[in-house]
Amino acid sequence: MAANLATKRAAATANGVTGIFGYLSGVLSGWGLGLLVQTYGWNAGFLMLSLAGLIAMMLFAFVWNVK
Repeated sequence: MAANLATKRAAATANGVTGIFGYLSGVLSGWGLGLLVQTYGWNAGFLMLSLAGLIAMMLFAFVWNVK
């Protein structure tokens, strides 16, 4: 999707930046969720995942027709 929104010359860079943020978010979310669950328990972990899902759905709804 990033390549579709960028120019031909910037398509590879857009894909690279998207990939970097994808890997970083995977590492940081695993570490952050592990710390949260270890400190506050699984109820807090599931609550955080539910809230993150709801926020993601709201943000997705805002950009659904943008292009």
